[in-house]
Order: sequence, then structure tokens, then C-alpha cells
Amino acid sequence: YALRLDPTKVYFSAREGYERQRIANLVKDGELVLVMFSGVAPYAIAIAKKKNAKVFCIEINPMAHEYARENVKINKVEDRVKLLLGDVKNLAQNFFGKCDRVVMPMVGAEEYLELGLKCLKAKGFIHLYFACREDLLTKKVEELLEKVKKLGYKPLAWKVKKVLPYAPRMNKYCLDLEVERIDGKDKGAC
Repeated sequence: YALRLDPTKVYFSAREGYERQRIANLVKDGELVLVMFSGVAPYAIAIAKKKNAKVFCIEINPMAHEYARENVKINKVEDRVKLLLGDVKNLAQNFFGKCDRVVMPMVGAEEYLELGLKCLKAKGFIHLYFACREDLLTKKVEELLEKVKKLGYKPLAWKVKKVLPYAPRMNKYCLDLEVERIDGKDKGAC
């Protein structure tokens, strides 16, 4: 797929191409996927080009949103990718209980973990990105899993994937997490 953007105006990492393809390969046909902090829509386009899934994107940066609109058109995925301009805090509630999978590719997204979890059906997947020193990784993952439990979800399976170096002695990681709502009930329907 092709992406059009100005790296002086929007964030984009070409080095995360493998990671985007990895996530796209995990998605199953028919899923409803929410990408928070979607930027110029590289995750959404990677998924839509590979799978027959419906992907919703939320982005607050108007410039990134405009590039995303253009990228969705040039990649001919308008039928599967829907773009929303606004704050995740305000728009995520439209997806409560509706998603099979939530992708949170922004470092620092753990602040929005509760919103991401609420967007899932009774059972679903979260891909949460964070930066951490390698020697503190186990502790960080334990803290995230504990937070998930406190928010009313049972971690069913998880895997941590190193994405790339982030800063001196720090890496960007993805926590692939399958969860189930403890009450087991969907909060909504697609």
C-alpha cells in the first residue's frame, strides 16, 4: 500500500511497517477493529488491504486526518475504513461493546486503556503500545495485567512483542492481549 504524508507535519514511522503487517495478519475476516490515535491510517490500511474487516479510526490531528482521507482513497479501501476526526475521549464511547479488536499504537496509550477495553465485546483483543526499559519489562507487563483485572476484565492470553528501539536503553513494545469481560456480557452490538 502507499501512504502520502508530510513527516514535518504528522508522525509516521516507516520502521514500523513489519509491525503493521503483523497486526493485520492477526485480524480475522469479519472483525470490527478500532484504531485509536490512527494518524495517517497506516494500521487501518494494512488491515483493510489484507482482510475483509471493518476498521474505524480516531485521530485528533486535523492534518493527519486529511492525509488519512487521501490515503484511504488512493489505496481504494473506503468501503472498509471509516475515519473519525476528534478526541478519543469523546468518540470512543460510540464503540462501547462493539469491537472485536482495538489497536492503540501511540506510546502512552495506556492512559486510555479503560476506554479501549470498554470498546470490546464481551471477549476481544487489545494491542497496546508502550515504551519501557528492557530490565523493567516484566514488572510493566504485570502492572498492565493488574490494571486490566481492576477494570473488570480477565486476561485470557497475552504476548509481548518488541517493536523497535525508542530511546536510549528503552524500547517500544506491543502487548497483544486477549481479554474477557468478567461479567461476560456485551455492552452493545455491531
